[in-house]
Amino acid sequence: MTEYLQEDQVKANITLWQTLKGLWPYGKGYRRYFWISAAAVVTVGVSSRILPTLIGIAIDDGIMKNDSSMLVKMALAFLLVQSVYAVSNYIYSYYFQKFGNRLLFNLREKLHDHVQHLPVAYFDRTPTGRIVTRLTNDTENLAGLASDGLVNVVVDGIILFSIVTAMILISPLLTLATLFVTPFFIWLSLVLSNRMKVALRDSKKKFSELNSFASERINGMKTVQILNLQSAAQETYSRYSKDYRNVLMKSLRTSALLHPTMNLYNAITITIALGLGGYFSLEFGLSVGALVAFLLHVQDTIPNLREILDKYQQFQNSITSSERVFQLLDEPAEASGKIPAAANRFLDIEFRGLTFHYQPGLKPALVDLDLKIPQGTRAAVIGRTGSGKSTLISLLMKFYAAEPRELWIGGRPIEEWSTSELRSQIGLVQQDPFLFRGSLVENVTLGKEGLAAEDVKAAFEKLGYWPLLARSGRDHFFQVEERGANLSAGERQIIAFARVMVHQPQLLILDEATANIDSETEAVLQAATEVILRGRTSIVIAHRLSTIQNSDCVFVLSEGRLIESGSPKDLIDSRGMFFDYLNEGSTKALS
Repeated sequence: MTEYLQEDQVKANITLWQTLKGLWPYGKGYRRYFWISAAAVVTVGVSSRILPTLIGIAIDDGIMKNDSSMLVKMALAFLLVQSVYAVSNYIYSYYFQKFGNRLLFNLREKLHDHVQHLPVAYFDRTPTGRIVTRLTNDTENLAGLASDGLVNVVVDGIILFSIVTAMILISPLLTLATLFVTPFFIWLSLVLSNRMKVALRDSKKKFSELNSFASERINGMKTVQILNLQSAAQETYSRYSKDYRNVLMKSLRTSALLHPTMNLYNAITITIALGLGGYFSLEFGLSVGALVAFLLHVQDTIPNLREILDKYQQFQNSITSSERVFQLLDEPAEASGKIPAAANRFLDIEFRGLTFHYQPGLKPALVDLDLKIPQGTRAAVIGRTGSGKSTLISLLMKFYAAEPRELWIGGRPIEEWSTSELRSQIGLVQQDPFLFRGSLVENVTLGKEGLAAEDVKAAFEKLGYWPLLARSGRDHFFQVEERGANLSAGERQIIAFARVMVHQPQLLILDEATANIDSETEAVLQAATEVILRGRTSIVIAHRLSTIQNSDCVFVLSEGRLIESGSPKDLIDSRGMFFDYLNEGSTKALS
């Protein structure tokens, strides 16, 4: 649990103003809605104060003087002002929510796009559940601030200002006496709200940990069930859940104190206004209508002040979410060069004394690596587990950044090449390819323009997969479940090969690509990929002899260092590690 806690620490606490400042750019293009709302807000504030004044005038100049015409005038004026108030209230509420919804839409789009451009190292150290929480829950929590919460506070603030102004116009001394206790109750409410902010921050951290743990166990449910880990998983989940419950109850207890505080403030202010107002009416000639208007003003301060404090409490929830959202946005995106890796420009690959550490202080994954793969060469890379094979591939894909000028492609450092275009020219087939929920066509074309269902069908036929689909009553529009759960391991591999065939990359990397399929399927795939490999640079990581022996050159790695390199024939003649590997006829020497 401590590890999750440390990983989910928010680096900086931000204020409400910093949150608003950070959100404002995402409203670009829709700010006219904001200013329309602002104009309507002012109208609401002014009209809301005219209403009690009209009632006071109706009492003093209409009822007290038996002037029915004045009562009619005040009634019509009241109706007119109330109509203006209602229309203005609708305008500010609608347009501000429209502005807030557009703002949140832009923020979600930006956040999702940013996550897709984060380096692989970020996903290595960050649980998936935590990222999903920030993309969904934390972003949604900002809705209370960006849609209607903020404008309600502004409206209530303007109304409060107008209330106090109207009260002062009636009686400054009575206003001072009535509002004497207000600063103390505001201070007390702010103290409780700040405690609420701390509790909410802790609750979000605990919820993120809970979500991360649940997401990881769901993804690994087969392993959990195979190893009978259900009880242990439930025990750990309960521990996280209890921590989240306890922190949440702390915030609820703090929240519960706010309402009694405001109720006490309500009782005190009304008592003062009634008592002193009656005295002022008798001793200083304060009219009945003015006293009634004053009491109505005082009465209106309570819901508006309570609304502000309630929204402020909700803002603490939004602020703690914004801390997480903005921290995610501050994560640096992966570096990308500017040189396009256009078709037919994928030249030779060269490692020049490359040394790579995943983290400072750890043993290097690759040490002083010098090797060159000319264009069109079919290279095989072999070595024990942990020898650096996968690291070599990850550096080529720019999943991790090599030191400047240590990895070269086509005579240029890899950091100068455009990351997205470079990857578009690389076909990577892994041991366990990832399939998305959707049709087989969608999983092969991956949304690339210019590819159609006929291209997928042709690729399946060339790979020998089409007869299997036909026998099972399926076709290329068959719907794949998440991660390809309704397909065999061999079928998932065939689909990965089909991706390569239809996308026609310049560099083909097979990372243990035939490890999970039977020899018959492997023979079919190898025959089909001969067409793909011809004239292209290719790197094959494999233990099967049939794959390695067809290579132009072999590189043998051990503990991150290049031990042997050369053609299969040369390495056999040298009787080194590669010879031992072939002599045993298995992977025993390398595992």
